[in-house]
Amino acid sequence: MTQNEFFVKLFGSKESKAEFDHLEQWQQEGLDNASVLQELLEINEDAGELSTYKSFNVDDALARSMENIEEAPVKKSNFNKVLLSAIAIIALLFASIYFFKLKEVNNKIQIAESPGLMKVDNGSEITLNENSSYTYDAISNHLKLDGEAYFDVSKQEKPFVIETKHGTIKVLGTAFNVKTDTDHTSIFMFEGKVSFEHQEETFYLNQGEYALVNEIVKKSNEESQQVYSYWRTKKLDYKNVPLANVLDDVNRLFNSNLNVNSGNPEITSSFENNTLEEIINILETISGLEIQ
Repeated sequence: MTQNEFFVKLFGSKESKAEFDHLEQWQQEGLDNASVLQELLEINEDAGELSTYKSFNVDDALARSMENIEEAPVKKSNFNKVLLSAIAIIALLFASIYFFKLKEVNNKIQIAESPGLMKVDNGSEITLNENSSYTYDAISNHLKLDGEAYFDVSKQEKPFVIETKHGTIKVLGTAFNVKTDTDHTSIFMFEGKVSFEHQEETFYLNQGEYALVNEIVKKSNEESQQVYSYWRTKKLDYKNVPLANVLDDVNRLFNSNLNVNSGNPEITSSFENNTLEEIINILETISGLEIQ
């Protein structure tokens, strides 16, 4: 079949001279164009021959195609371009995956540097004191505390680990107060139970227990829980409590050294956001004693 015959079949009419002229001009613009037209002619001829057959041996055709592929020369420059493009695409894909994974990990890190109530990804609430901070990693459920915080930990499937300057606390669900600085770490249990790991030893604290940790661990049972929540509530409530016990709380809160020379009457009173001077005046009025 000639090219003109092919063009007639392509356009359906011998009178399509404009189309013929256009293709002739396009063919003459380069060898690649002429080659494309020749391939189209061969395909058209093969198609005509195949139309007379009622069956076609797919296996033979596939084998012949594979032989042609193996024998066909490979243009090295084009192959290199394809290879480099593939490598670039794969590198870009991995870079994108790494970027989004890194972003996801970074989004799991929470840093708190101002006082107030916060909630971390494990559902627990943390109240941070002034001049305190923490860093929480949601993936490992690990929190590093610097300063003082109150923890109300919801029930955990994976242990919630709290790192202090003197050891680590592990908890599955409870409420407690932690204060950690260079000199020591203190823990008070409001409810539940925690373990504390210190110098390869593990200690357990239950409700109402207090621990002071530096080089050693000192545990005690505390009757007055409100001392450890005062920084949050600013409240002290007493009902028929000996004055000496009240003064113990006040001394611990205000780092003072108050005492009375004689007598130890019971005190019933409430204090809310009072100064040390105001508390002394109220206690002296109630007890009728001079507090020094």
